[in-house]
Amino acid sequence: MFFFVSSLTDASENARIVSSANSSLTIQVQIIQTNLHTYISEKNEVSYYQSLVLAVPYNGDITLAGLHLGTLKAFSQTQQFPLAGGRDKIIEFSDPLFVRGEKLITVYIFPVTPSGVYDEVEFTVQFSGTTSNGKAVSVDSPFEKMLSASVLNYEQSKQFAQVPIQSLASGAESGPFAENSEWIKIEINKNGLYKLTGAQLDASGLSVTGEASASIHLYNGGGVQLPVLNEIERPLFEEVAIKVIDGGDGIFDSNDYILFYGESVNRWVYETAQTVFKTHSYTERNVYWLDVSSLTSGLRIQSSDASINGVVNGSVSQTLDQYTRRVHIEQNNILRRWSDNRISDYYTWYWTNDNNLSFFVSTEHILTDDTVRVILDGITGDTTGSSDENEAINFYVNG
Repeated sequence: MFFFVSSLTDASENARIVSSANSSLTIQVQIIQTNLHTYISEKNEVSYYQSLVLAVPYNGDITLAGLHLGTLKAFSQTQQFPLAGGRDKIIEFSDPLFVRGEKLITVYIFPVTPSGVYDEVEFTVQFSGTTSNGKAVSVDSPFEKMLSASVLNYEQSKQFAQVPIQSLASGAESGPFAENSEWIKIEINKNGLYKLTGAQLDASGLSVTGEASASIHLYNGGGVQLPVLNEIERPLFEEVAIKVIDGGDGIFDSNDYILFYGESVNRWVYETAQTVFKTHSYTERNVYWLDVSSLTSGLRIQSSDASINGVVNGSVSQTLDQYTRRVHIEQNNILRRWSDNRISDYYTWYWTNDNNLSFFVSTEHILTDDTVRVILDGITGDTTGSSDENEAINFYVNG
């Protein structure tokens, strides 16, 4: 089972409710080939689908109870990638999303087969859970107006049980902000060691001087953008280790300072299996939060032996004369658009779609007789329906 990212859109697009009961629904969908969306798998196999959004009782589920397929017609779409054959199901359900107490499920209809495309799909779904709870709805609410235009069975969903407010509140993750209402916001845009004096912190509006040095805390949320899907766990705020220079008296004064290592949102991340470059789609700044709380002592940078052979201030039997430098170059200028002007991926941007690209990389103290490893992240092909499988990239250095 895979899951597409789907936004709330017009629920009436080629779909209508044939019959409705408290715990079931029959829907008829007219398939218009030019309106089908495209999904390309990691194997470069393409599937064509149409989707709609249904509300479900929060304490229940949805099952497919019946399916009737229309006439199989010739499929006229231009195909750049091979058609994904042998899909197990015409109808698939997404994992649920919870939107202000509403449990919503996206229904995906896959009408295209290797033999053609069905011009109509009619199916029946059944709901479990509480279907006669009733809810007070303000029709004039802007949010309800959006739901009524996006959820196909909006009228039916008025009888469905919603997620209790207490349940939503209790599921919220606890974090450092629950302990204190006054914070200093610190924004950075580069990797490096940062210094903040007591005078600088006081100038922000929150007085820090005179406080116990141990009560100073620094937090960060990881500097990564939030996942697109609601069901993916959000990164928690974690305390960042800092070094406090206070003259040894344990009191933080205006001339004292703290040191911490800050990271950009666009940076190399050293994972277990590989090193990858992470980018943020919405900001260039990573935010750190500083507060003063005497409930616990703040996290501090610990000293450790950084000598090569474990001997400090002694003889050194090994000398480092080179290291690996990673250089990342990226420009996000264009989205990939198909020949029929559809854009199937709004999150992956590309530098250019030209046949040739030249760029200059500058870095100091290169070992001219060493090896350079180059990794390109891109895609070959076009959006005109070409079936040429011999596409390739030729890469030249100083050539």
